[in-house]
Amino acid sequence: MSREITHRQKEIYLFIRDHIVTNGYAPAVRAIAREFGVTPNAIHYHMIALRKKHYLRASGTVYVPAVPEVVIERKVGGLVSIATTGPVMMGEDQVAKLLGRLTEIQGGAS
Repeated sequence: MSREITHRQKEIYLFIRDHIVTNGYAPAVRAIAREFGVTPNAIHYHMIALRKKHYLRASGTVYVPAVPEVVIERKVGGLVSIATTGPVMMGEDQVAKLLGRLTEIQGGAS
């Protein structure tokens, strides 16, 4: 099975990811349906497809990204926000890469 996703599936995935980063929890299916102006059944169809393609996994009654992500955003005044979509285990090399990325972002804020 191809891991390629449709434009709408990508929109839904990003909405779920961003909701988790912003609010600390996954959105309900009804909230996603309301955001996209479709029925909850339509969202279930897309979420099942995203699960089969290993983009999402079921976590209780909601879907979350299958692989937790670290999201880094530059904020006003040179501040940097770091959020994750779930627990992220990092070895020393990954921490070094993250710190390098933060240094790049901070350097660009000057």
